[in-house]
Amino acid sequence: MSLAIVTFTYTVSLILALGLLYLFGALRWYWHAFSVAAALVLGVIPMRVFDAWLSPVFDLAYGNLIVFLLVWGIAAPFFRRHHMPVHHHS
Repeated sequence: MSLAIVTFTYTVSLILALGLLYLFGALRWYWHAFSVAAALVLGVIPMRVFDAWLSPVFDLAYGNLIVFLLVWGIAAPFFRRHHMPVHHHS
């Protein structure tokens, strides 16, 4: 698989995670913590578990899933919507 395709798909995964955070904001903190934990667990699973599915396309999709989950989980605090107090003066 060419380096251009790999770079493009990882970039799309990164932009998709950041774009979803920008459009919808961060969810509850535990969803993002679960996302980071899931990405870490998926990252340490030995690839011999997936012998039936091993192919360059599977490797690419699996890597993109890990990147998406990590970025979506780690970048969430930067996309929190802060409550701005409204002062009413009479």
